[in-house]
Parts: sequence; structure tokens; C-alpha cells
Amino acid sequence: MLIDKAFLLEVALPLAEAAYTVVSETPALPAGYASIRSIQLDRPLGKISPDNPYFGFVATAGNVVYIAIRGTETPDEWIDDFESVLEDVGGFKVHAGFQRLLEALLPSIRSAIADTRAGTQFCVIGHSLGAAAATLAAASIAGGTSLPVTCIVFASPRVGDVAWKTHCDAKITLVRVSNTKDIVTHCPPRPQFIHAGMTAVFDGWLNAISVGQALDAHFEHSLPASYGPGIAKMPEALALIALT
Repeated sequence: MLIDKAFLLEVALPLAEAAYTVVSETPALPAGYASIRSIQLDRPLGKISPDNPYFGFVATAGNVVYIAIRGTETPDEWIDDFESVLEDVGGFKVHAGFQRLLEALLPSIRSAIADTRAGTQFCVIGHSLGAAAATLAAASIAGGTSLPVTCIVFASPRVGDVAWKTHCDAKITLVRVSNTKDIVTHCPPRPQFIHAGMTAVFDGWLNAISVGQALDAHFEHSLPASYGPGIAKMPEALALIALT
């Protein structure tokens, strides 16, 4: 799987946006994708999703099984509500709130991918809170398959500790698309939490048309307003770097 600017703009970004539109068992997807089923919570998670239990979808295109997981409409719905507590999950530690979300979504994800027969690789995609869940889900999927697993996430918070990074980097190919001005990508704090994978970075202030917009946390975190234009300004061949 070639991860370049075209892939981000034409595949990963549209699927990340489509995950926010799922409100039923039969999601409407961009042309060219065959829907398998929706992803939904198997338990309530308080303020995270009181009205819509659907968190994305599983679909196929060609030989790739795509798993797309949404975040919440705005980061302040969850970032202050999730305590930055590390939870030991066996040899490494991850954010306890993100782990709870994964556990509520994983039964639905596993059931959906069990129905896919033609895929030869997995690609897990997510934004914001969904980026954290996507990263954890990708590592979990990789632990149960010999097929390659790629994870593309936008505006991802830090997920776990140094041992988690080592585990994650050994299991999956993780690419994080990060706006340097997006506060979510700088949470939870170092050194307890550290980013895994590699990142493609852009400066969100270059997309803003006013000082007020540049200082607007919601603008800097937005897929269509900030991440789409930011990716469009990247070089064709992404310059991937490691950021903690």
C-alpha cells in the first residue's frame, strides 16, 4: 500500500469523514466501496456518544479491508472528560479512556472483519478520539492475523507509554497526519504518553484566513477545514518523521 498525498486525499480522508455519517446498519459510503457493516458500541460510554452508538464502518475495495472509526463532533466533548490515566494491558500501558472505547467497539469490529473473505490487507482509519481507537484496534487486529495492517490517523492524541510505542511499531504500519497547531495532537502530556509510528506534519496556521481562525481550536482540529487543505499543501511523496 503506497501512502502518499494522493492516498490521503482520495482514500483516507474521505473514509475518515464518511465515518461521521454512519447512523444505521447500512452506511452510505463513497463510490467504489462495498459495505460490510457498521461499527457500533456494545455498551454506553457516558458523554462520548449518548445519541448515536454508531462509530464507523467496515468496507472493502479491491483487496483491502477498510475499517473507519469516527471521533466526536468536537474534542471538548471528550478531552476533558477522559482522565489521563495509564492502564496496564499486558507488557505496556495505554490511556484508560481510549482502552475503554476500544473494548466497547472491538466486538463489532471483529464480527465485521470475520465476514470479509477477499481481503489481503487491513487499513484502519480514524480521526481525533477515533484515531486513538483506530490505533489500538489496528494493533489488536494485527495480533490475530498474518495479513499486513496499516493504520492512517488524523489529529491523533498520544495513546500510550514507551513500551506501547515499541509494541505498536512492531505490529503495524502507523502513519499519523498531524497539524502542529492542533492541541489534541499534543495530549495527553509527555513523558508518560508518547506517540507511536511516523507522522506527516503540516502547519495549520497556513490554512487560516484570520488570526481568530488560526487561534480557533475547533478549526485547527477539523478534517474539512484544516486537515484537507493541510494535506493538499504537502509534497507528493510524504516526508514522514518521528514525533513523540
